[in-house]
Amino acid sequence: MISETTIYRIGGCIQKKETGRLNRERTLNLIHELSTAIKLNSNQDILVDLRYADVESDMLELMSFSAECAKYGSDFHRKISILIPKTPARIETARLFKSCMDIQGFRFRQFFDYEAAIEWLTE
Repeated sequence: MISETTIYRIGGCIQKKETGRLNRERTLNLIHELSTAIKLNSNQDILVDLRYADVESDMLELMSFSAECAKYGSDFHRKISILIPKTPARIETARLFKSCMDIQGFRFRQFFDYEAAIEWLTE
C-alpha cells in the first residue's frame, strides 16, 4: 500500500511521513513515490519523517536502498533529510544509511528535530 505524499511549498520541500513497519517493499515504494513527486516539483528538497515507523534493515538492504536512489540520481539532486527517533538502534541504522548515501554522492542528513531539519533544508 502506497501512502499519501504531501507537498508543502512553504520552505521549499517535499514532506513525507511514514508509520508502521517499513519493510523492503515499502521502502522501495517510498523511493519511487518520492522520485515521482520530485519530477513534478524539481526545485524541492526532501524531508522524510520516519520517527513513527518501525525500521529494521541490515547493511545489504541499506546499500540497495541507496543504489535505488542512485537510479533516480538526477531526481534526487536536492538535499534529503530524514527524521528519526533518538534511540541507539535507529541512530546506528541512520549512520550506516548516511554512509551509503554519501558514497552515492547525495546531500543527506538525519535529524531528531523537525525544526532543525527544516532549517538545514532551507539554508
